[in-house]
Amino acid sequence: LSSTTILCGQIKGETRLPMPPLMADTIPTASPGSIPSSKSNRISLLEGAIITWTKQIKHVLKRDPESQLKQGFHPTPDVEIEFWKNKASNLNSIFDQLQGKRIRRVLRALDQAKSTYCTTFARLCKEVFVARLEANDNVKYLRTLEEWFEKLASEDDFPNLVQIFKPMLHILLLIWKNSKHYNTPARLV
Repeated sequence: LSSTTILCGQIKGETRLPMPPLMADTIPTASPGSIPSSKSNRISLLEGAIITWTKQIKHVLKRDPESQLKQGFHPTPDVEIEFWKNKASNLNSIFDQLQGKRIRRVLRALDQAKSTYCTTFARLCKEVFVARLEANDNVKYLRTLEEWFEKLASEDDFPNLVQIFKPMLHILLLIWKNSKHYNTPARLV
């Protein structure tokens, strides 16, 4: 498939799902004198697209905010916010693409051909939907801390940090109580 599409998406910082050639996503109905191998070639091409999309989507889904800690780095809290912003943006982009007409047409063609990839890909689409909700929810709540993290990073006078920590901890408590996803010890640590 189009490695150019994938590369362009990487340059923009998002996942672009490459589309099969225009005629591959429409499967002709069997007619007298038609070549069956042409239909199976088209199905194989569409299934190849599904395999590529699955790899790309799984790569995005497995990204972990703790990966920098696991690698021995010591990221600041703003790195966590940036992670969730990027993940939300990426998942929103994937979700929008999955809702597009061409991808829907590919999925419909594979469903009509009784492809075994359809049910697995449908489950993956549900995972994207759930992960997208989590990422958007996390961004919504974590954005409230951005201003305080900036103040914390720019404060030079150590005794003044108390004035920053009180509201910041209050916001963390509100996030803990109200967030649907960012309310576990693993997330807040």
